[in-house]
Amino acid sequence: MMHTKQLLQIGFLLVFCIANAQKKPVKYTGEQKIVNTVFENYRQALTDSKGTEAVKFVDTQTIAYFSNILDYVKSADSTQLATKSPYERLLTLVVRQQASKEAIASFNGETLMAHCISSGLVGKAPIAGSTITNIQVQNHTAKAELVVFSKPQNFFLSFFKENDWKINLAAIYSDADKKLHMMAEEQQKTETQLILAVIAKNFKRPVRPDIWKPIN
Repeated sequence: MMHTKQLLQIGFLLVFCIANAQKKPVKYTGEQKIVNTVFENYRQALTDSKGTEAVKFVDTQTIAYFSNILDYVKSADSTQLATKSPYERLLTLVVRQQASKEAIASFNGETLMAHCISSGLVGKAPIAGSTITNIQVQNHTAKAELVVFSKPQNFFLSFFKENDWKINLAAIYSDADKKLHMMAEEQQKTETQLILAVIAKNFKRPVRPDIWKPIN
């Protein structure tokens, strides 16, 4: 897959080292057990690059995030993209670099997310190899703390009960924004320069000259 499987791990790996995390089994009951199962199912699908399976466990807000990315891919020019967050820009340009116009035209938010996972365009950190603890459930919402190498990280994921419990990945995307911004400062680059350098390096070919142009 054109060496893209670590593309979006670049920000996360600065904080999380999770490839072979040791897990301590915790027994949950009731709603906590269901929330933990949702996390484990999503984690396994993400680890195995099974995008169609993974999207079954994410909430509507997460799907809406990818619906927005798809809108940017199709219609946002360079001026409009400049107003988006670093991770939104990276995802938008990665999809334009990797996917065909025909594939893009066929996507919706759910299938775009599935494609990104299956194609290695979405990094597996910090979910893969981790567990959750301190699961707190209140009515139709829940939160849980990420555990890496048996150590709680003070990093929390949210879950929402729609028809079933689903994981919300907003915290992951917000963290990616912060890490990309930090990396750009450390490398004395603009965020745009960093994003283009990451794309060129991981695709092993030049960035498409029309990457800033809308697909439509």
